[in-house]
Amino acid sequence: MELPDVTTFQEFLSTVHYAWEYPQENLKMKCAKFWQENKDVVKEKPEYQLLPRTIQASLTILGCCVEQKLEDSLLKLKINEASPNNPGEISKENTATNEVDLKFELVTQV
Repeated sequence: MELPDVTTFQEFLSTVHYAWEYPQENLKMKCAKFWQENKDVVKEKPEYQLLPRTIQASLTILGCCVEQKLEDSLLKLKINEASPNNPGEISKENTATNEVDLKFELVTQV
């Protein structure tokens, strides 16, 4: 399943509700990435202020996970998990599981 892009505030608003109502870790991380990159502007928007506090708190915590350091670690993880039969092919199931595990580990360390 292809995840929607979250590149505008409107896309963020429409996606964030769905991501938390129907738990989608990768979708939550897309929202967190947008929030991290635009948090100074987003936090001032009335629509953001109306989001449940649980979502706002989660975005703050997950936003820490989208730092460049984590993205570098995930890239290394993907490269290391390349299939031995086809080095360019990455196991999507293993990568998704490891990404969630790595993100959870980093979030719990905060």
